[in-house]
Amino acid sequence: MSIDMIFMNYEKGARPAYDHDEATQFIINRFKQPEAERSFLNANYQDGREWASEIRKWVKGLMLFDPPDVPLDAVMAEEEAFDGYKRLKYYYMAAEGCKSSAYVLIPDGLKAPAPAIVALHDHSGQFFYGKEKLTEHKNPGDFLNYVQLWRYGGRGIASELARRGYVVVVPDALGWGERGPWKESWLIPGMYDYLDAKNNLPQFIERYDKHAGGKFNDMCSHILYAGYTYPGIAVHNDMKSVDLLLTIPEVDKNRIGCTGLSMGGMRTTLLMAMDERICCGVPVGFPALYPYSLPQFNHSVWLVVPGLWQSLPFPDLAALAMPRKLLIMYCENDALFELHSMKASVETTSAAYKKAGLADNCKYKGWPVGHQYDYDMQEYAFKWLGDCLNN
Repeated sequence: MSIDMIFMNYEKGARPAYDHDEATQFIINRFKQPEAERSFLNANYQDGREWASEIRKWVKGLMLFDPPDVPLDAVMAEEEAFDGYKRLKYYYMAAEGCKSSAYVLIPDGLKAPAPAIVALHDHSGQFFYGKEKLTEHKNPGDFLNYVQLWRYGGRGIASELARRGYVVVVPDALGWGERGPWKESWLIPGMYDYLDAKNNLPQFIERYDKHAGGKFNDMCSHILYAGYTYPGIAVHNDMKSVDLLLTIPEVDKNRIGCTGLSMGGMRTTLLMAMDERICCGVPVGFPALYPYSLPQFNHSVWLVVPGLWQSLPFPDLAALAMPRKLLIMYCENDALFELHSMKASVETTSAAYKKAGLADNCKYKGWPVGHQYDYDMQEYAFKWLGDCLNN
């Protein structure tokens, strides 16, 4: 059929000679029908612990970020007292040329090493703040107040956990907070135009987040060109925050949990999957089957791990936490995920635990809310974490 004929058919309202998906159906089919040959639910696997050990090594290879270990060289740069705890700010090396930042919250009056929590912040298209989203502040300003009210029931969840007796580490993810990209080559163009707005911090933050959000995929593309993946860097860096946590004498190294919302839920899932030092975890708001996640948006480059999601879909990767305890919480009114895929996802992870004889170690619960980790969800999660870490 000629080009002229195709346009003529469009003008008449006729269907074109071929459906527009036919040229890319081979891609769509792979998204919609992952082979999942490395899922524990595959008949080839019977022993959950053996499967997890084997698949964890395979996933680590696909992540393409396993740099030589370097000294943390941790520097405590700031200490601030709050009601019931003190908050320390650390800078430390996650890898050669990869500097990280984190808050560590230590409860007052500890008499013995305490259980610890790795608290992982969200994405939300807000890059100016990272770790700051999860802690309280003496002068937070309207923007942080808004974020915590919107996503976290109006409170800093790390601060609440510290008051309940946990040592908490809150690391910045690469691209957020003090690890933001605006001084780097992929974000400089256009950013200097905003410097005159720094005297108006809310306006500057709004402009920064918009600009950084537009450039984030560029940063992740640079990472792929360098031969790494963003999830590989993210989970490696979060594991280094556990290393930092273990340098704190107040921490009981045998009682460490983790939790996070949205991207923080994804990071929690990855950390549980890849770091056996974490004995329990609560991922929130990131449970969906990968082919159906973010259906009305592009699949962001930051999620790309070539060869992973087709062979080991996200709920099967979550099962790498076995035999450790896992509580998955999803938001039934979440605009980012389809409800049926969230249910199918958590049921898949639960089925893997059940097949391994560990049904009691995997729980899931839906909440009638939007994309958030609200007060009631926190109370439920904190009680569950307490049962896991204190018994």
